[in-house]
Amino acid sequence: MKKTISFLLSLLLLAGMFFTGNLSVAAEEAKMPSAPDFDFENDYMYGDYNAHSLADEDHQGKIETFEDKEIVYEIINYDHLLEILNSEGNYLIQFSGSWCHNTRALAPAVQKLAKSYGIEKIYMYDFHFDNKADGNTFIRMTNGKENVGVNYNYMYGEIISQYLDNLDDWVEYPSSTEAAITYTNAEGKETTVARLQEPFLFLYNKDNKENNSSADVERDKYPIIYAFEEMVDRDANGVYVSKKDANGEVIKDAEGNPEREYITEAFEGRLEKLFQFIKDNKIEVASYDKVAALKSKFPSLADADELALYPINYAQLVWLLDQPGKTYVLFANPSDDAINKMVGELNQKALDANVKIYLVDNRTDAGIVAKWNYKDRESTDFLTDDGMLKFMKEDLIARFFTNLDAKDLTPGTLVAYQIDAVDTDGFPAPVVDVTSNAADLDRVLASLK
Repeated sequence: MKKTISFLLSLLLLAGMFFTGNLSVAAEEAKMPSAPDFDFENDYMYGDYNAHSLADEDHQGKIETFEDKEIVYEIINYDHLLEILNSEGNYLIQFSGSWCHNTRALAPAVQKLAKSYGIEKIYMYDFHFDNKADGNTFIRMTNGKENVGVNYNYMYGEIISQYLDNLDDWVEYPSSTEAAITYTNAEGKETTVARLQEPFLFLYNKDNKENNSSADVERDKYPIIYAFEEMVDRDANGVYVSKKDANGEVIKDAEGNPEREYITEAFEGRLEKLFQFIKDNKIEVASYDKVAALKSKFPSLADADELALYPINYAQLVWLLDQPGKTYVLFANPSDDAINKMVGELNQKALDANVKIYLVDNRTDAGIVAKWNYKDRESTDFLTDDGMLKFMKEDLIARFFTNLDAKDLTPGTLVAYQIDAVDTDGFPAPVVDVTSNAADLDRVLASLK
């Protein structure tokens, strides 16, 4: 007992701890993720991409991706992508993720050019559920492959078949090649589509009727107006190019790190043609508000004047849970009436409490493919205990929600989380409070104060 008391006193003295309920929580208040003005999108892009870059010494030689947090990219989920593809206007979209070293290398050049040409947003979607380098959940896979993602390759296939039917004109591996992607559609028929390589950056308008590619193919529409698909230049060792002086020596900054130059001037010139095309043709690039889109997704939010909820995907959630500070996470989708009602109540309570709630749809397709009459396929819900994606839930429990019973993490669950929280015995207890009952929302919201 004395040892326990001494241990707790030491923690109090060293870390400046205070008690919340039966848990002791670090008093550090800097940039809490739960704060309404926390800039999640830019913090995520900067933190996640740079962490991947610095860890990948083989390819990137410890050169970061982003120098600052003024980033043009915004991550979107599958339902957001579908809404954009069905919307009027011109959109810049990039298929890629931080797991991809070519994406990380290309990003600084895209960032620089976008800013110089007045582009405010590029929407990024990744055909990868959990962003892990092993590619197990990568869905841009052809029938016959053995990863988990191949069971969901129709999600990739339908995007190409329904919306990007001129992808053949812009990629190295069109549908006529052996490297193309074959998936089984809702009718049980094998369908072959082009295989794009990440990163794939393109300008999109669903109603475009002008062919701007070098392919002389007659189509009713050309929804991909202009695209760029090219892997980044590397040196003889496979490392991305760094700045060099007249003697061929790598130029380093004051801290001894190589100065960034992921790509050559010639490569950047080819990339710039996309942005120059936008400028020359006076194309106005449209914007999309994924927070406002929650109002159409959840009926209980339809009349809300303000939203305290912020939608994120699974990969963003994993990054978020690894950050210091206080965080509220809600796992929810609108398919259940009770959950939908709770979401509306929680939004108002969060506004009153002046906190932000991160909303994660537990369905990797956001329920979209059911509308395409796909039946008898593996569940897209990662919170099911018997589905093919259950390992994603298991990973959350093992890595972050270590004091939470798996049976208590279900759709409709609100989690109050702090990575460095401990219980009264000094053991890690990052889940400060949790509920799936609307009557307990006030208690959970108060648990991190």
